[in-house]
Amino acid sequence: MCPVSRVINETDERRRGMGSLREAVLDALSNKPPEEIRNVCLIAHVDHGKTTFADSLVSTNAIISARMAGKLRFLDNREDEQTRGITMKASGISLLYGPMLVNLMDSPGHVDFSSEVTSALLLSDIALLLVDVVEGVCSQTQALLRQAISNGQTVILVLNKIDRLRVELKMEAVEAYTHIVRLLEAVNSCVSQVIQGLTLENDSSEKIEEMESALSFNPTKGNVIFSSAIHGYAFGVDDFANIYAEKLKIPKAELNDALFGDFYVAGGKIKDNAASRGKKKLFVQLVLDPLWALHDCAFVDNDLAKLVELAGKLGITVKSRRILEAFDEAMRTWLPIPQACFKACARAPSARTAFLNNNRMQYLTANRDDHPLRRAIQECSAAGVTVVLVVKFVSMDGRKFAVCRVFSGRVAAGDKLFVLGRKANLIDNFLFSTFVLDSPLTGPSFHGPFQALKEGTEAPLVTVDGVWALRGRDLLPLKAATAGVICAVEAQGLVQELQEISLGFNTCNFLAKRESISFYSVLELENGELAMVTAGEVHLQKCLKDLEDLGFANLEVSKPIVPFLETIVPDVQLTAAQIQDQITNSSEVLHSLRRGTADELSLASFRSKLVDLCEQHLPQCRGSWWYKKSKAEIAGMIDKVWSFGPDRAKANILINAIPSYNRKPIWELSQLMTAMRSTCQAAAKKVALRLVAAMYKCKVTTASQALGKVHAVLSQRKAKVLALMPVVESFSFCDHLRKNTSGMASAQLEFSHWQLIDEDPYWQPTTQEEMEEFGVKGDSPNHARGYMDAVRRRKGLPTDDVIVVSAEKQRNLKKNK
Repeated sequence: MCPVSRVINETDERRRGMGSLREAVLDALSNKPPEEIRNVCLIAHVDHGKTTFADSLVSTNAIISARMAGKLRFLDNREDEQTRGITMKASGISLLYGPMLVNLMDSPGHVDFSSEVTSALLLSDIALLLVDVVEGVCSQTQALLRQAISNGQTVILVLNKIDRLRVELKMEAVEAYTHIVRLLEAVNSCVSQVIQGLTLENDSSEKIEEMESALSFNPTKGNVIFSSAIHGYAFGVDDFANIYAEKLKIPKAELNDALFGDFYVAGGKIKDNAASRGKKKLFVQLVLDPLWALHDCAFVDNDLAKLVELAGKLGITVKSRRILEAFDEAMRTWLPIPQACFKACARAPSARTAFLNNNRMQYLTANRDDHPLRRAIQECSAAGVTVVLVVKFVSMDGRKFAVCRVFSGRVAAGDKLFVLGRKANLIDNFLFSTFVLDSPLTGPSFHGPFQALKEGTEAPLVTVDGVWALRGRDLLPLKAATAGVICAVEAQGLVQELQEISLGFNTCNFLAKRESISFYSVLELENGELAMVTAGEVHLQKCLKDLEDLGFANLEVSKPIVPFLETIVPDVQLTAAQIQDQITNSSEVLHSLRRGTADELSLASFRSKLVDLCEQHLPQCRGSWWYKKSKAEIAGMIDKVWSFGPDRAKANILINAIPSYNRKPIWELSQLMTAMRSTCQAAAKKVALRLVAAMYKCKVTTASQALGKVHAVLSQRKAKVLALMPVVESFSFCDHLRKNTSGMASAQLEFSHWQLIDEDPYWQPTTQEEMEEFGVKGDSPNHARGYMDAVRRRKGLPTDDVIVVSAEKQRNLKKNK
């Protein structure tokens, strides 16, 4: 572990000798020992301040001015990211701070780009989780916390926007302390829920109490940072312990342990039960009171002279003459963000020790203790086998780059490495494809050659030639937040044009799976059109921008398509359908499909290996059903396997044990398929049909004065408070909401589930009462019928739309001439 004192006090003489930051970073990538490397990722809910926080860290290397931190959004290097003000793509940069090399990754907070967060977390050992102290724990915060803990990463909590407690909510120091304590309790409650869930999921025998104690957040443990990224300051309780220990003549360690708790100082000693004795707690007296005094000078009293006087008492010289700029300058100088952040990172595991954590290693190797790369990754030695993890590809300046991390060994320019593909089998020593390394980028602004990349280094970007498969089967993907539910279809064109477009889409789709910047998948529809499946409206707009940047500028894009499911209203009556051609007789009862139906997996590709393996090992399993079974019985039983359990489950096989059951010849399947299709169609027409729509869970953040306008917009979109919104009604919802509330409200949509639309799309009024209420033709809006007709129009199927209404009227007679 790198000593904290070196991080604060040591100056990097090597960087001075090189004369340029670019050369210093390139040299660090080649020569820094893994003990001095920290791979850090910023994660948070959307708009909780990740990119602004990253700007302050980047400013330490003089890449940008400290005054521009939070305004420049340096790591948002896409034009649409700057325009929208949100991060859509994980980006990284290598920074030097004292003896440490910090590989920093900024990740998106929007739920549509959760796969980008996965890429950033795979490269990192330390996760900085930012939480807005006013908004508190949000849905994405809980998901990110679970993902980081399940990865076995060290999580550092950053309570951001602490200035809002005073400037916006007008809280006194005591009220702010109570609010912060409750927020910490909420975060720790989420940690407890995650640990209990993972323990039950993995059937672990570890003690939950010990895990909760180790992973819980407490400022005195050094894993909590208080910050205001927009004003450039951050601190931990140890920063104030260093300031007051000498003044109060109390040991630094003792003061640090008591600074965030129910303690107070009297007679040069720390005493407990401050609340019951009516005393100010140490955190309120020593931390919040000085902070609130500085905030009052800038935002309440607007008193520059008093602010300069207070800064002078702290030993800070303020040169700015504008009150807000002077406040930012004073806070950046007194409590700089990089100092608090990198001190916490220095206490966290380095690149060499990160994978000594068994949970972290188990996740990477999919719980395989015998994984052939396990020892090499844990040793993290330059003399070991070279192991490089590539998480995604990016395109820049006409070249293709791979974002990767060197787990073990040493990678130099010109080295040829083997690629672990999806079909790789390490046990059989299968030969893989190869690629050649050329030169890296050490950040968004630095290009240059390098000598070598050492073990533990997070190579920001490395040139790759001819790579088409990277991740092996052993590296299980993280759980995606949603499945793609929105499609944009490209219009038909000439055969040659469609072939070029299809080839280009395959390239984009390959980059999508590796880089996570584009659509989830590309489909070819029955009519020859190409469709791309995305996660949501924002993701769709970003994908179209990516296509335009890649040269597909003349494509005609259709309106977005939202899939629907079809179901029936359960009926107790049995319905039999007679098949006309008499190929076979079938009687069908149509019911809703039971949840959890297993998907049958094909066994043909590995049947021979499976039989050999089972015949060799299963008869030796004492106490099991397989014990002393003959080879013929085992081979016959393998033919009766119907399905396997999920990847993360233990042995879970469904076997057909029906006596004298035989599979029918394959030529009978077509007759059965035709019969079943006719039967299902006839049976469906005998019962009431319904549509099932995809639903979004929508979280709206707004000011109290805009609540009325928010309710109006929600009602127009057929959404309800504490309920859900149909995906098909979600397009331009966020823009509509911001426009009607003058920017005072914003929303984030997350896929929730599929829900039945309780309307009959074929309903027509039949009784006298229905005709009086809804009209003879049923003119009241039928949303299910509207959705169904929209899909039929897109597919070119007939609808019951009336082109001319009341044709006998004079105005229509004239138009029809």
